[in-house]
Parts: sequence; structure tokens; C-alpha cells
Amino acid sequence: MLSGLRTHLMEPELFKEFCDEFTREVNRLRIGRNAGINSQHKERGWQDRDG
Repeated sequence: MLSGLRTHLMEPELFKEFCDEFTREVNRLRIGRNAGINSQHKERGWQDRDG
């Protein structure tokens, strides 16, 4: 497996594609988590620091 990763991810285009997709997924998860936190705060009547 490591050999395959080393071979394929060291190609600049594939590495860039991996990084872009990884970033999209991390952002998607973060947005989902933040939405859940914001929803809990609203249910409890809490305000964020700015509001």
C-alpha cells in the first residue's frame, strides 16, 4: 500500500487532486459540526460571542 501511495501521490497532478479533495472533505465535516453546535446553542438560548 505504501508503495502505491508513494508511486501515485508523488505525481504532482494526483497529489494536487488528493489535497483538494481532502480539503473539501475536511471543510464539509467542519461545516456539519459547526451547524450542529450552532443548533444546540439556539436550542439552549445561548448567543455566540459576537451576538
